[in-house]
Amino acid sequence: MWPVRSILLVGVLTACASMPAASVSRPVARRLPGATRWESQRVGPAQVFYQAGTPAARQARALADSVRVAYAHDWSLLGQPRIVRPLELVFVQSPDEVRQLAGRAATGLALPATQQAFFVVTATRLPALRHELMHLLAYQAWGPPAAPGTWLVEGLAIYADGAQCRHVPLLSLAASLREANQLLPVPTLATQFDTVYDVRAYLEAGSVVEFVYEHYGRRQLEALWHHGLVPGDSVLAAWYAAVGAAPAPAWTPTLAAITGAGCD
Repeated sequence: MWPVRSILLVGVLTACASMPAASVSRPVARRLPGATRWESQRVGPAQVFYQAGTPAARQARALADSVRVAYAHDWSLLGQPRIVRPLELVFVQSPDEVRQLAGRAATGLALPATQQAFFVVTATRLPALRHELMHLLAYQAWGPPAAPGTWLVEGLAIYADGAQCRHVPLLSLAASLREANQLLPVPTLATQFDTVYDVRAYLEAGSVVEFVYEHYGRRQLEALWHHGLVPGDSVLAAWYAAVGAAPAPAWTPTLAAITGAGCD
């Protein structure tokens, strides 16, 4: 994926980035000075790593179950593609440990080029598995998106988070942005996503993905992924009309719109 910045509004929205290759399976312990013994288990197509004695280790069985569920959900959204590269999922205790291992502090970090993802797990914090796994799996299923693609990459991951991460549908959140005069034209969203880069951009991008997927199907979304925006596209015109007709709940652009364990 593309280098991005963490979002700091009410909290931290999961960040993802494309970084240099970072082999986890053997050198991981050497890149985290003072770490205790690393443990690992195979969970479906993923190799999962965590330090002994940490919250992730104590929740290892529940995390493995969550990985299976998240993988099955994202894999199904993508049309059950053939997954040929194993995934490496690393659970640590802090954003700084993510920085030491992957080069960037974040609560969640996906590296599609190397099929690795890093997650912070504490006694009270669960990882945003669907979001980061979607970054990895979409690259395996569809390859990199047509440039500029960050908005679509993040929109797909926001859609993958699912309804449990939102008080109201994404289309209604886009309608609220419209009412507040904060809805960007989609071409502007696509070209300026890395500049805007706040929760509004994420939710608008997610709304476009949700609309295309649920009204036109996965193949239409895949075509958008491969070919990018086409001026005058009737699908986008239909999305604008749907946003105009959707109820606009009272809402301000904060992370209060994204709630629930494993969502932020």
